[in-house]
Amino acid sequence: VWILLFASLFTNLVELIPKAALAGLLIVIGAQLVKLAHIKLAWRTGNFVIYAITIVCVEFLNLLEGVAIGLVVAIVFLLVRVVRAPVEVKPVGGEQSKRWRVDIDGTLSFLLLPRLTTVLSKLPEGSEVTLNLNADYIDDSVSEAISDWRRAHETL
Repeated sequence: VWILLFASLFTNLVELIPKAALAGLLIVIGAQLVKLAHIKLAWRTGNFVIYAITIVCVEFLNLLEGVAIGLVVAIVFLLVRVVRAPVEVKPVGGEQSKRWRVDIDGTLSFLLLPRLTTVLSKLPEGSEVTLNLNADYIDDSVSEAISDWRRAHETL
């Protein structure tokens, strides 16, 4: 807020600052934003490639283009994770069993909702269902959909 206020009110003064000094300031601030804890977290969650691409693009292009490219890469990774997230339904104890197991792996975001609700709606009424979630992320909408389905399935 202060930078925006200063830059908009004192435009003539800002123009007197050499561009090399402003560029150096941006590089120093950008380098301070890169933290080892963030890198470790990105590595553990499988987002290191996105993090690295964003940093490289910000350093070698510019801030706006680097962040935009990082955002596009993150969206592509999310779409791939959601599309590849397996949702498997297996009967427990044979095809005629009243027990079912639903295995869901991967990223459970709102993009998975149509596939998940379709699978859950096809389960027979009155059956016992075990939901096995092995997820790196569960969106609130998915959690709410599972809770709603559970309440509806238990009342049957």
